[in-house]
Amino acid sequence: MANLQQVKQLKQGVEHWNQWRQRPEIKDLQNFDFSRADLAGLQLEGANLTHVDLNRADFSRTNLAGANLSHANLNQANLTKANLTDADLSHANLDNTILAEASLVNTIFNGVSLRQFSFTNVILQSANLSNVDLRGADLSGLNLSGCNLSNANLANANLRGTNLKTANLIGTDLSNANLNRADCTNALLNRANLCNASLEYANFTNAFLIMANLSQARLREAILTRANLGSAILSGAVLTGAILIDAQLLECYLSMAVFQKADLSSANLSQSYMYGAEFDQAILVKAKLSNVQAEKVTFALANLTLADFNQAKLTAAYLSGANLTHANFSGADLSNAVLSSTNITDTNFDQAILLGAIMPDGSQNI
Repeated sequence: MANLQQVKQLKQGVEHWNQWRQRPEIKDLQNFDFSRADLAGLQLEGANLTHVDLNRADFSRTNLAGANLSHANLNQANLTKANLTDADLSHANLDNTILAEASLVNTIFNGVSLRQFSFTNVILQSANLSNVDLRGADLSGLNLSGCNLSNANLANANLRGTNLKTANLIGTDLSNANLNRADCTNALLNRANLCNASLEYANFTNAFLIMANLSQARLREAILTRANLGSAILSGAVLTGAILIDAQLLECYLSMAVFQKADLSSANLSQSYMYGAEFDQAILVKAKLSNVQAEKVTFALANLTLADFNQAKLTAAYLSGANLTHANFSGADLSNAVLSSTNITDTNFDQAILLGAIMPDGSQNI
């Protein structure tokens, strides 16, 4: 139970409390006991509550803006509608803590475990959640714009419809997470793990996904306009109908990825490995595909007008019905490729290898 003397000191105000707890005879911070205390509605802005036992304490509607709650025990504490703006909760125990409708703007959660946590109507804008364990957390529909989630563990988390604009997700584990319809505009996701994540209809405009792992991810109709995916892994990913206009996919691993009906106009896929990938009915107007490893890739009915395949390896590629107007295949290897019914108006095949290829008229080049 709460130490009534300590509760009395705290209720005299923050300035008095902070001075009182610094007295020389008060040394053992572990002896600060506010468990089950009624501290609802108090003005505790800037209070020093480090290492304090706040188990089951009632902080509902309490102003804790700028308070230091690092290493505090907030197990089952009630922080409903509390103001924790700029508060420090680093390494605090938040097991079963109630944060419904709390304000957590710029709050620091470094080293905190929030597994299976439900943030009901909380305000988390610009909060610091770096290195936090959020596995399985329900963050759906929240405003996490500007939040620092670098190196956090969000595996299996629900982020459906979440606002992640400008958020820092560098090195974050989002494997198997649900980010359907999430807004990740201008977000930083370099080296993030998005393996098997659901990202359908999500917006990654201008986002950075350099060296991110998106293998087996589902990105149907996602928006990746001007996104930077340099050296990212998208093996087996599904991007049907996705928009990747002006996207950077330099040196990506795209083996068996599906880009059917995707728009990759002016995208840069140079030097990428895309064995067995599907680009059927995709738009690749002015796309850069020089030096790609594209064996057995399908481009059936794709629009490749002005696309650059200089020095590309396209052995056994399937381009039937594709529009190759003004495309550049100089030095490309099209051995055993299928070019039947393609439009090759002003297409450049200078020094291209066409041995065994099926030509536009259906004949085989021997």
